Amino acid sequence: MLLRDLSVRVRLIVFDCDGTLIRPPPIDWGRVKAKIRKFFERHGMEFKRRSALLVDVLEHLLLLSRDREKFYELRDELYQQIAEEELAGLEAGVEEAFDVEGLLKFLKARGVRLAVFSSNCREFVERVLSMLGVRSLFDVVVAREDVWLPKPYPEGLIRIMRETLVPPWECVMVGDTTYDVEAAKRAGCVAVGVLTGRTQEEALRKAGADLILAHAGLLRLVLEEVQNA
Repeated sequence: MLLRDLSVRVRLIVFDCDGTLIRPPPIDWGRVKAKIRKFFERHGMEFKRRSALLVDVLEHLLLLSRDREKFYELRDELYQQIAEEELAGLEAGVEEAFDVEGLLKFLKARGVRLAVFSSNCREFVERVLSMLGVRSLFDVVVAREDVWLPKPYPEGLIRIMRETLVPPWECVMVGDTTYDVEAAKRAGCVAVGVLTGRTQEEALRKAGADLILAHAGLLRLVLEEVQNA
């Protein structure tokens, strides 16, 4: 399915970061999981979830917290623990998943607003964009600290659309996980899945992706085809 089949006028494209703009860096997820379990033990709480995905951890933490203020306090402490491992994964540099700067400049030249919505910490995202030399091309960056709960919750997308004054039907979310796709669909946006992360095509399709590409750089070909149709 192509964007023209969806009758989409694209005014805003929101990119995930890790796995979409760059290849997944060598983050030690075993250490991350161990830190999460130690965090819960340190605060006298039992971590019963099998998954260590961020949204599952936070939902569990929300259930165990006494009130909103306590949740925020614990969440920020946990985020710092995870951020240490994320940033360590950038020490050897990053590998872009496609010609990121080329695509972004192509989109900007056509008046498309650009944003990032990531479940990584803000410092991680800012470092990645700086390392790629593309930070100035983005209008809005939303990281996990900026929202109540991360993807698949759509709060970040809604915030971006509000700041750019673009409605959902003119917004495209591009990401490599089912959570990216689910967040897009919950927000009413077009969902484009890419295969440069860890998620298989069938999983992205089942999550509701409107379009699946080998990498986000192919958006240029898709949009050129729409323009020339």
